Amino acid sequence: MKFKALIFGVLVFASLMLLYRPSTEEKGGEVEAPVEKKGPQVVEGLPLPEPVETPKIHPKPEEPWARAIAESKKQATAEDSMKVLAQALEENPQSSEILAEMGFVMLQGMQDPQKALEYFERSLEIQPDNSDAISALANIYVKEGLTYRGIEVLKNLMNRAPGNTTIPIALADCLAKQGKQAEGLELLEDSRRRAEKEDSFTPYLGMMYLNTGNPAKAVDVFKRILEKREREGQSNSNQVEWARLDLANAWMAQGNYVEAESMIQGVLERSPKDKFAVELLERLKKSRPSNSL
Repeated sequence: MKFKALIFGVLVFASLMLLYRPSTEEKGGEVEAPVEKKGPQVVEGLPLPEPVETPKIHPKPEEPWARAIAESKKQATAEDSMKVLAQALEENPQSSEILAEMGFVMLQGMQDPQKALEYFERSLEIQPDNSDAISALANIYVKEGLTYRGIEVLKNLMNRAPGNTTIPIALADCLAKQGKQAEGLELLEDSRRRAEKEDSFTPYLGMMYLNTGNPAKAVDVFKRILEKREREGQSNSNQVEWARLDLANAWMAQGNYVEAESMIQGVLERSPKDKFAVELLERLKKSRPSNSL
């Protein structure tokens, strides 16, 4: 049976596509305290990537919890997997990994986010820097309308694991859902300054700059990301193409439709069926003023 966890980088762009629409169409969203804005509409909040099918936990074979998790994945049903994990937890009650895996089984296999939340919170009480559990936890807080609780828990986790780079992003998301984009942006900027790898925060900063009505800074962020990836020799890899579309989206927010369209068309020449590029181009055509043709 397949259970979903988090591949954090792969879906960043998918979240971004839903984040900003430079048109007059309204987009629904689960925002607890929306902030009215002037100019191009934005969607409050910074959606975290959804957990995906390939689990991000890579257990070491010699660990008892690793053997239990591997055995649970062989089971035919989620219920059977939970039985295996429950037995393993009795033998290893302080295993953050087993608790996190039980959360994923409960969330993805049994479709019970409230129960999954309990397992993720228990996992993080033991190991506050478990990034897989943090990301899943934050997604549940946002989807279930529990962002106030999420802010309290994530602030506590950040104090206990100050070097973890996932917690500030998750916390900024919950803050944004309450209409506190400025506070979330300040958190991300401060976290980036203190992080060993500054670029680990730049995609989220770019999104938050769009949310707070500063497309010029978003353009600067996404330009630096693209330049870095091109310097690393990634050429036309997915990572580079996503960076190009991120930049095109920011240019659209800035009103630079010519540069945005040129970038999108370049991606489509290499990948004609890229659904994100196709969607972004459609948005551009609908939102571009006639005098900018």
